[in-house]
Amino acid sequence: MGIALSPAGGRHAAAVIVIPVIVALLAMAATVGGFLYWSTSNSDARAVQRQTALIDHTLRSYFALQAENQESWALWSDAVDHTRPFDAEWVDENLGAEFYESFGYEQTVVLDGGDRPIYLMRNGRSVDPTLLAPDLQALAPLLSRLRADIATGALRAYLAGGRSNAPYAADYVQIAGTPAMVTVMPIADPSREPDEARQYLHVAIDFLDEDYASYLGEASLVEDAAFRLTTTENPEKATLPLINTGGRIIAFLEWRQDWPGRRLLAETVPALAIAMALATVLFALLVERLYRYSMALEAGRARAEHEANHDALTGLPNRACFERRLGEATAADAPVALFALDLDRFKQVNDTLGHPAGDELIRMVGARLAGLISSSGLLARMGGDEFSILEPAIAQSEEAFALAARIVEAVGKPFDLFGNEARIGVSVGIALSARRQAGPAEMARRADIALYEAKGNGRNCAMIYEPGMEAAVNRRRSAEPELRENQPGPRDVLKELPRPGSTFGNQSASLAKAQ
Repeated sequence: MGIALSPAGGRHAAAVIVIPVIVALLAMAATVGGFLYWSTSNSDARAVQRQTALIDHTLRSYFALQAENQESWALWSDAVDHTRPFDAEWVDENLGAEFYESFGYEQTVVLDGGDRPIYLMRNGRSVDPTLLAPDLQALAPLLSRLRADIATGALRAYLAGGRSNAPYAADYVQIAGTPAMVTVMPIADPSREPDEARQYLHVAIDFLDEDYASYLGEASLVEDAAFRLTTTENPEKATLPLINTGGRIIAFLEWRQDWPGRRLLAETVPALAIAMALATVLFALLVERLYRYSMALEAGRARAEHEANHDALTGLPNRACFERRLGEATAADAPVALFALDLDRFKQVNDTLGHPAGDELIRMVGARLAGLISSSGLLARMGGDEFSILEPAIAQSEEAFALAARIVEAVGKPFDLFGNEARIGVSVGIALSARRQAGPAEMARRADIALYEAKGNGRNCAMIYEPGMEAAVNRRRSAEPELRENQPGPRDVLKELPRPGSTFGNQSASLAKAQ
């Protein structure tokens, strides 16, 4: 005999179970969640973010300050008069030694209108300007950027009062293997029209050395700041990569990370321990149930996602997945090759041996093709006996034909279908795209045209799309009714067994013809 609970008894039982759980969860959320999440993780993360933002802002302001200091010397009528013609003594005293004594920049360079160094100061002393030759290539992007800015009239506009700041170029550069902050500014007379075609340039170089790191650390309120060419991977250190305008990491700034959340956690461990002890038993039971539920939910989600993007018969990506990946590949700034595959004589096998054999043949073809693509490639079943391959690693027609040859050879080998040997072929249409020349729809259309051309050229071969193929395909389509009358019967595929030594003869000839 069963025991029935009254409504009041049911509510009481629910209250006995639910209320302690709610109380425990609220207590745990208020103590553990509050302290751990807000007081530790977020506090530590925000501390690093604040320090990183402050240091980055400080470095950017140093660039602006360096250019401002440079402007006082470079945009000066005397600087123009004594650089053209070149007055070595005056340049050394004013643009070199005095610039070094006033601001401490380790190197100063004067470049002529052809970006050739005519003066070089190192640590307050004039040296042979040809010593800068190994570093000119590193400076070239800054010089080109400033030259382009001058050519657009930026200097002229500044001298005429049309813009508030003088044109200059600034970036992180490695000079003689040492990271440095470099600013480049034109040498011009504010009272004269600039000679934009032959503008002389002034270069200020401030090395990011130990002294600079200490100065930066004091200004940004961080400890043990140091510039390094590689990271130390120290978990106690915070790291800021110094990236130039070309996207290259020039150096890393490391400093001792602040841990305010960790300190707060250490101070509140007793209270956290008590709260965790009270909630552990009940929470463990709840977690176990939640874990089982979430695992089942995740398994269902993963299964649904897999089924939505994969072919049920072969397990390969399906048309929707392939089209999405094709769109991503064509949108990227990189070449991509699309292979459209259609099995030859598959229908005869399907009609002769039955649909189970046809399904098994599709699975076996998929397995063979999967072994031919690169790690970055994608193989998909588009439906029926059609497959597609996406190869971002292939950019040249020779590479495409080489893969197509392996595909034709692999598919052309005999298949054992439930004790019956069957041979089929494959026609391959190839479309190549180099750096966003064609969208996904156009790539698919080209591959289909090339596939149709391959089928029209005798099947079991590969063709790469060419613009002239479209007219030929249109002509061939008009003749299709007559061609269908001459197609082989269902059992012919089981009779066309190759003689010894002729396994890939037709394929090789077809590919050679396509090339």
